[in-house]
Amino acid sequence: MGQFWLFIKTISLLITVAINVVLVTGVGEPQTEEDHQAVLKYEEWLRQNDVWLSTNIQTLEQQVAKYRRTKKALNAKQRVVC
Repeated sequence: MGQFWLFIKTISLLITVAINVVLVTGVGEPQTEEDHQAVLKYEEWLRQNDVWLSTNIQTLEQQVAKYRRTKKALNAKQRVVC
C-alpha cells in the first residue's frame, strides 16, 4: 500500500513540475497558432489531472485513515474479549 501512495504522490509532483517548467521556462515555444493551441490544451490537461490526482489522493488518504481507525477499534475490542 505504501508503494501505491508513493507512486500517486510522485505522479502528482511530476505533473506540477512539468507545469512549472513549461510556464516558467517557455521551453518549446510554439511556432504556429496551431502549436500554441496544442500547448494551451496540454497545459489545461496537466492542470486538470493535477487537480484530479490531488482530489483522489485526499479521498484515498481519508479512506485509509478510516480503515486504520476501524482496525484499531477491532484490535482493542479483540484484546478485551480475549
